[in-house]
Amino acid sequence: MRSNFDVRDIGVFKQKVLNWLKQFNTFCFLDSSQYQGQYEFLAAAGAKAIFQSSDADALEQFQAYITGNGRWMFGHLGYELATAEKICHSAKADQLLFPIFVSLNP
Repeated sequence: MRSNFDVRDIGVFKQKVLNWLKQFNTFCFLDSSQYQGQYEFLAAAGAKAIFQSSDADALEQFQAYITGNGRWMFGHLGYELATAEKICHSAKADQLLFPIFVSLNP
């Protein structure tokens, strides 16, 4: 659900949104860091569907996933995606074991 309304103190409002998001197992909060764009921040709460992959063809899998999905999607691309796509090589071991690619539909 998209809502627009005036906020007097954006810092306080962001903190309240972050506190509200804590109740969800999965959420995403994207902050513009005061970059002058259309949105100050975007928040997604809960997940109807989650795509994640650590496979070498994660981008191709994601393209197939989004083909049938015309909704907003939030997520992150892991640093190791560049290695998987042969853009660059990293000799460092992945210590965190996060998936290379994660996207959620709120």
